[in-house]
Amino acid sequence: MADETKIAIADSFRILAQSNSLSKITVQEIAKKAGVSRHTFYYHFRDIYALTEWIFESEGSQVIADYKKLNNWKEGLERACRYALDNRVLVIRIYHSDYQKNIIMFFQNVIKSIISNIIEMEFSHIIVKPKEKEILLDFYTFGCVGILCNWLSNNMEEDYHMILDKLHTIIHGSVKDVLLRFSGEKV
Repeated sequence: MADETKIAIADSFRILAQSNSLSKITVQEIAKKAGVSRHTFYYHFRDIYALTEWIFESEGSQVIADYKKLNNWKEGLERACRYALDNRVLVIRIYHSDYQKNIIMFFQNVIKSIISNIIEMEFSHIIVKPKEKEILLDFYTFGCVGILCNWLSNNMEEDYHMILDKLHTIIHGSVKDVLLRFSGEKV
């Protein structure tokens, strides 16, 4: 029941965000649209920021879960970009608002999970120190997120397939090369 209420609140926020600036949406409006009291809203979320955080955390975890069934990182990133396009108005409004951190965290979590899974599934035989693996994860995560943030700041006008093709050119083979160099093996 609690999840259903959270989903109803999130759906109400989404509907309101389609036609309103996020700074103009109030907890009272969201609660009314969801058919719950303000008290119920606050029972589930401390504020609208926490609501947007929950939306992207829960939906991000679904993208990550779906990725584990896919064949490669490019498909995982494509799912994340398609998610953003499917929720274009909400994502753009959030990106251009005080809630921007939540959409950035969505992409960071998805991308870091994807790259981490690649390392574990394809390159587990290459032994590197955990700190070195973390640096590699951060480098590719923040690089990819930076490029995707540029796409978001331009209101997703560029075809994301072209962006993913460029990222693929950069990343393909380089993760293995970096891991080999960290391990001391010849590349």
